[in-house]
Amino acid sequence: AVAGIQKGEFPDDKALKCYTLCIMKTMRTFKNGRIDEGMMIKQMDLMMPPEMAEPLKVSASKCAGIPPTEDDCETTYQFVKCSYETDSEHFFFP
Repeated sequence: AVAGIQKGEFPDDKALKCYTLCIMKTMRTFKNGRIDEGMMIKQMDLMMPPEMAEPLKVSASKCAGIPPTEDDCETTYQFVKCSYETDSEHFFFP
């Protein structure tokens, strides 16, 4: 299921949704129920070459403002899905 995300497959799968939360918490890009856009941009600058980071920063900024839900797994999953839908060509999720 995780590999499917790279291909735009977003099934209604609780374990997969919570995987996105786990990854984002590990990267410190999700805290207090919200996407931390500033930390996400910082992590991209540190971990990726500029030609890869720049388009991802655009989609991250667009999607960081998605309304949080009561389920943190759902919030991060919707962020990842939004990022894919915004720019599937440059999309990346570990």
